[in-house]
Amino acid sequence: MAIKKNYCIFCGKELSDGKCVVCGREAKPSISFDELEYQKVPAEAAEVFGVQKKKLFGNNLYSVKEMIKNGDLYIADVYFDDTYETEYESSGDSEMEYNYYIQFSSPDQAPCERDCEVTAGQYRKIKQMLQEGQHEGKLLWGKWKKKNYYYVFALQGRTLEAALKTSLAESLMDYGTETEKRRIPPKGGFGNSAADKAFDAIWDNTVGKL
Repeated sequence: MAIKKNYCIFCGKELSDGKCVVCGREAKPSISFDELEYQKVPAEAAEVFGVQKKKLFGNNLYSVKEMIKNGDLYIADVYFDDTYETEYESSGDSEMEYNYYIQFSSPDQAPCERDCEVTAGQYRKIKQMLQEGQHEGKLLWGKWKKKNYYYVFALQGRTLEAALKTSLAESLMDYGTETEKRRIPPKGGFGNSAADKAFDAIWDNTVGKL
């Protein structure tokens, strides 16, 4: 479903003449993953996995190899927008665990309507890239047993085959169905809602004075 806001969906600030007055991003219509421009991963890329066999509880490398052989794995260029994490309490103890997400757009910066969950390592890599002003990324789309799998990642000079052989194939299968509706900042930006300001005031008047 298209995202419709009367302010910038990237930072929450005001728009003027179709552009954000703070971050400068143009307010382009949002798009689904289907609207990205994909290329089929060539069949010879399957050779990187060597011999793979079915296993009782699944074999991710076998699954991705079959995707490629069947012409059901695609890749698209994307533009990294932002990263964020969510936390939850793990079952059985009080320790907090985290899920890591990447927000991204098409290469011409039309925002995608959903965010992809990634590994902690991929999250840290993309976060560092953004801090250095780098935005170029890739999105894998695979079809396996009537399910769609999506995984966003940074190649950073590696070949796709090298990435698939190390951890990318595993990540695609482990995280590929974990997408979320795009997280949108409140008007004014995160930290500027009434609730955020009230919390900040309470913090400043209590904990902040300790």
